[in-house]
Amino acid sequence: MNIRKNVLSLLLCSLVMVACKKENPKEMPGNSIVTPMSGHYVWNFEIPGVGNQESHLVFYTDSIGYVMAGPAYSTNYMMNALRYTETGEERRWIGLGKGGSMSKDGVHFVL
Repeated sequence: MNIRKNVLSLLLCSLVMVACKKENPKEMPGNSIVTPMSGHYVWNFEIPGVGNQESHLVFYTDSIGYVMAGPAYSTNYMMNALRYTETGEERRWIGLGKGGSMSKDGVHFVL
């Protein structure tokens, strides 16, 4: 049950690949997308029988960096901002992946 909880937490905290419309982007001069999030977030979780994993999200003005390290799986990649929209209570950040041990090139991510 603990592994399910950890996997579910990781999935909820992870970025989800989905199709989405491009509309009403918040932009800075020069067409750079404003990422309204900031900081460096770290979470640790244990995979029973395998060991501890550690994940990092680092928010930049125009991108998000992701790193996961541990005995089960390690990767790092960037998600370059494409769009940020706000519609009522919904806020949506859309990015395009680049790099990774399992390539994220061309993969769309939504937060």
